[in-house]
Amino acid sequence: MKQIDARKKACPLPVVMAKDAMETEEQVQVLVDNFIAVQNIEKMARVKGYLCSHEAQGEDYAVILSKSQELPKPESKPLASCSCTSD
Repeated sequence: MKQIDARKKACPLPVVMAKDAMETEEQVQVLVDNFIAVQNIEKMARVKGYLCSHEAQGEDYAVILSKSQELPKPESKPLASCSCTSD
């Protein structure tokens, strides 16, 4: 599963990064640092017909997108820093 670190990225960048990755991947995990980004990614996933789930990981969130019928568990390994703010 491809992992994307979208922490500290301004909206709509986390959504764009997730959407771009899903063009070539079956499953993507996106790490974000605020719940607004989670909601925006989940909205895009619904529009595109992807399965989607999220899980809090400390102060961050792991959002999983999948084109298949099953969602994998979020991977807990840390990613390098990269947030969506509601400003």
